[in-house]
Amino acid sequence: MNKITQIIVVVMLSTLVAGQALASAANDLQRAKNTAISKQISASADWRHLIQYTSRLFGGVSSEIKSQQSFFASNGSTDPQGELIATLEAMFLPLKVGESPDAHPRCKFIARYEFLNDLIDFPDEVDSIDCIRFKQWVSSEKVDSISLVFASG
Repeated sequence: MNKITQIIVVVMLSTLVAGQALASAANDLQRAKNTAISKQISASADWRHLIQYTSRLFGGVSSEIKSQQSFFASNGSTDPQGELIATLEAMFLPLKVGESPDAHPRCKFIARYEFLNDLIDFPDEVDSIDCIRFKQWVSSEKVDSISLVFASG
């Protein structure tokens, strides 16, 4: 086998492996979406509480969160299922080359990740993203007690 043939074989094999990885990721994402829909996660009180949805007077819901940066779906503030699907799609995004893991949706929205992972069981590619700043924060100090003060007046 000459050098050019070897290079072509390596490129073809690399393309095949990359294609299989993309297909596997797409299958994992579709499986997660199907699970979320079949379990009716978007209708659950826990999902609605997590995204702070409240019922509107004439039907539907609206989130108390006002920042559009807190939603993955363009209509996420009023569409629990759309926001759930968009959240899953964001969680399955690969980490970009040179990007800090802390910038990934899995680290920016840790409560959503933990909630959904308990119900869906994300694949290793999603689980393996290391949220460094969160781990540092969690291990920074031991808490002996927490006080909650209510003010009225």
